[in-house]
Amino acid sequence: ALRIFLLKKLETLRVNTDRAPMAMLLCWLVELYLEKLGSIKDAEEGFDELQDEMRRTLAQPRYKAVLEDCQKTIYNLISSHGSTSDYVYFATLIRDADRVVSHHLSRNEFIAALSYLMKHGSASLIYKFAPTLMEHCPRAAVDAFIQLSARLNPRELMPALVQYETSGASSKNQPNEAIRYLEFCVESSPHTAESAVFNYLLSLYAKYQPDCLLGYLTTHSRSASNGEPRYDVKYALRLCTELGHKEACVFIYTLIGQYEEAVDTALLFDIELAKLNADLPENDDELRRKLWLKIAKHVVQHDKNIEKAMEFLQECDLLKIEDILPFFPPFETIEHFKDAICHSLEEYNQHIDKLKEEMNEATESAQRIRDDILDLRNRHTVVKATQKCSYCRYNLMARPFYIFPCEHGFHADCLLIEISDHISPARRARIETLQARIAAEPSRSTPERYSDTSSLTPSAMLHAGDGPREELVDLIASECVYCGELMVRSVDKPFIPWDDYNATVKDWLI
Repeated sequence: ALRIFLLKKLETLRVNTDRAPMAMLLCWLVELYLEKLGSIKDAEEGFDELQDEMRRTLAQPRYKAVLEDCQKTIYNLISSHGSTSDYVYFATLIRDADRVVSHHLSRNEFIAALSYLMKHGSASLIYKFAPTLMEHCPRAAVDAFIQLSARLNPRELMPALVQYETSGASSKNQPNEAIRYLEFCVESSPHTAESAVFNYLLSLYAKYQPDCLLGYLTTHSRSASNGEPRYDVKYALRLCTELGHKEACVFIYTLIGQYEEAVDTALLFDIELAKLNADLPENDDELRRKLWLKIAKHVVQHDKNIEKAMEFLQECDLLKIEDILPFFPPFETIEHFKDAICHSLEEYNQHIDKLKEEMNEATESAQRIRDDILDLRNRHTVVKATQKCSYCRYNLMARPFYIFPCEHGFHADCLLIEISDHISPARRARIETLQARIAAEPSRSTPERYSDTSSLTPSAMLHAGDGPREELVDLIASECVYCGELMVRSVDKPFIPWDDYNATVKDWLI
């Protein structure tokens, strides 16, 4: 009778306004149901019907929000009566995934716990229970992680993978599920996976699948974004050194440019690998020669194989017989390398002949240069009395002038004006400084007709041949302003300066 009254009373209350009374009445109802169920637990009839009635009452949608408010009280009531099935039902009803999964795990129902997590569990809840699931059902757990990869961060799952590895759940008789999951992460998103994922997969390969290690190091040695390895190179080198993976160590040494260490390591187990690494620094012949000498020394002194050492002379064009002779025993017979010595002497003779030819060519070139210098001393040009200045078109011989081999002639002051438009401000400033220094000098070495320096014409100041005057001539008259590089460099310069363009256009308007 009391249950019926409480049920009728609940129907009259509204969630929005009577939330607290509804919570109290629901808790009271649960207590009444549990007491009655406890009293008829061993009875053959009535138990299931009463339990279904309680569950239907709690499952009504209008009570969902109220149950969430008083869930702690209801949990305590159900626990006090020891009704495990009702406890799980209530946790499932309010989507309390943590309690549902914990219940399944306590009963060793790992697959059931994993299934519930996949359907209702959040990412944080999966991270929480991942270590337990990886320990007891690793294959199913990894399948779930791969299926939920869009929601999960591999970095957050790494503690579970580490615990799986250290707990001994993985063995040589079955696939390593941690490796399978990390391989999926690396292959499905190689550009976004974090370096910690690459490093941990590298360590697993080094410990459990060394046959895959070198291929993994090679595949991920260059990132698409910055060209750097996706894994920590120093960590990889330390790990491979500790575990004795020499071939992987050689690859890492070459990856970071430590070719000498790579060759030294390769010589411990594979001469051919050492040869391959010795030829890697293609742009550094000195380093290549040094590496090949290491290999030759190892073969002679450790392997005692003189014939094989002589083969290096054909394999590496940087080695000569005299380079490897110091490695041979003091009393070694010459018969083993007689042919190599003869071949080396022939090469030296050819080289000497080539040097002689080059010396003869250099001597002939030097003689031709001396002849050209003598010809330049006697070189002259004829200036006609009617020749005009190429700039002002007045008679060239009216004032001091410069004449160039191309037969362009300029008055000294005209050349200075013309060249000023084509030189840099720094060069122009240097010319003005030299003119001021020359103008300030005493006129003892300057002819009387050129003593007036107010016009600062350079050619009138060149008779003494001293430093400032020679520098001034080099700056002004080193080349023809119309035929030299100055004109070539100014080919893209407009005929009318931009500052004067508008004024010039106005002048030409009709």
